[in-house]
This record gives sequence, C-alpha cells and structure tokens, in this order.
Amino acid sequence: MAISYSLILGPSDDMHVAHMRNALLHHSRKVICIDTAKYPNKWELSWHPSIGYGAIQQDDVFVEFDQIRSVYWRSVSAPAPQCANPIISSDCASMLRTLFCMPHIHWVNSREAIDLHKVKPMQLHQAKSLGATIPRSYIGNDAVQAIGFLEHVEHAIFKPVHGGAQTQTVNHNQRQIEHLRASMALCPVTLQEYIEGTNIRTFVIGKRIFSAEICSNEVDFRSDQQACAVAISTPPKVAQLAQRIMRYFKMQWTAIDWRRDLDGHYYFLEANPSPMFIDLEMNTGLPITESLLELLMQPNSNNLSM
Repeated sequence: MAISYSLILGPSDDMHVAHMRNALLHHSRKVICIDTAKYPNKWELSWHPSIGYGAIQQDDVFVEFDQIRSVYWRSVSAPAPQCANPIISSDCASMLRTLFCMPHIHWVNSREAIDLHKVKPMQLHQAKSLGATIPRSYIGNDAVQAIGFLEHVEHAIFKPVHGGAQTQTVNHNQRQIEHLRASMALCPVTLQEYIEGTNIRTFVIGKRIFSAEICSNEVDFRSDQQACAVAISTPPKVAQLAQRIMRYFKMQWTAIDWRRDLDGHYYFLEANPSPMFIDLEMNTGLPITESLLELLMQPNSNNLSM
C-alpha cells in the first residue's frame, strides 16, 4: 500500500504550521510542510501532463501528488525565484496553481475558498444575502460618498479593505472632506458603523460548531493583549447561518467574527478560511485541533455530507 501524506502549506516558523504538524505526527500521519515563498529555490515541483503525474521533492522527501490525501492551508506567499523577472514569477505561480487544482486532494481549505475571502467587500454583501445582519458600511475611495455615509453614522470605525488587526475609531478630523480626499487618494478604506456590544468568534469545522466570547475594551480585540476568551453556546439560528456561510464560500472550516449587540443580535463581520486558533483553544478548552484533525483525516472534501 502506498504511503499517504498530509500536506501543510506555510512557513515552518509559523506556530500554527508547527502545531498542526505535531498534531498530525502524533496521530501517525505522514506530513510534509512546504513554504511557497521558498519555491523554486528550496524545493522542486514536477508535472507530467501526458500521464497526469506530479510530485514534490524537498530535501530527501519525495511525495507524489497521488500520495497527498489532505492539505491544511495555513498561508501561501508569492514564490521567490532568484531572478525578479515577471515571466519567471508567473511561471512559478502557474506551477503552484497546478498543485492547488488537484481534485483528489481534501483541501482544508481550497484555493477557491482563499480567493473568495480576499474580496471582503463582496463577502459582506453575500453574507447579507444568506440572511446575516451586517453593520452599515461604505467601502471605497470616493470622499464625497464617504462624507455622506459618515453624516448618517454617529459612531464609526475604519479598517483596511483586506481586513486585519488595524481597526480604529473615526475621529472628528477624519470626518473632514480634505482629510478624506488626501487619504483616499492613496487607497480605499472600509468605513463601518460601530456596534456597541461584544465580540463573538464562531468556529465551523465540518459539522462541528464552537463559539467563544472575546472580552475586550479595545475597538479591535486582536490588538488587545488583555483580551480574554470564554466558551459560550451558539444559538441555533446563528449555528445554521454559520453553516450556510461556510458552505457558500466553499470552505471546509472557518472562523466567523460577529459583533453581538446589547440586545443579543449578531452582526456578521467576516468569515476567515485560515484563522488563528491556538491561544483561543488554550484559553477556552474548545476542541479545535481535534476537530481539524478529524476533518483532515476524512477521505475527501467532496465526500463530506453537510
């Protein structure tokens, strides 16, 4: 019987890469970790179109595509060829995408799911179409439209369009047309109604759902070293909506961030296809690693029944 592998995408010094590698090895799973930023300098990728055969060679480890049963997608960086020629960079990216398109592999998550997440302005709209409530938002770089939005939103925040732990409160000076024109000439921004309440993160891993309340006095809990998390139950309607969101965005697992207002209503913020979870798991006891292992060891994502 051929040896089967789980593949982990991400740099070796990423704590989640190391964590999942150790967890899979503990369950007697063969594991190979590859960092796409080190391709093609540090490892090799081969593909034979006439017979549909591909392989990865890294140091003394040789893995055929057919041996890869599942992939934990932590992160993918642009290849770093020795020459900065754009043609070479495109060729490297094309080879990587050949691997990413292999249909027999159980992707957790797939390239398609990762790409959908990168279009957060549309993700908000599509989540609303699935039944989620979203905060009033404006996304773009038209200062006149931004002023019009802010005139109707007393308490507003701003954050990068791509997301990240950089959310801040919109102050008086930032509501001035001159300031907005200057900043929006450089890049678009997300302006959003601030929802007074608390942070909820819901993990959906296959059919399993766990939620935690993240208590923080900061606008963005991710920048708060004093933030604390406690496990909470997930309301049935929220759980059903979370499953719909995960499936719509073609994910096998996700962490959905919500704001729960003072009346208990949930506002959708984003669904992340490669969320951090180690600290939250340690603080709450939620079985996230166990659930991920269970998901990675299933035969194929296409066989999942949700």
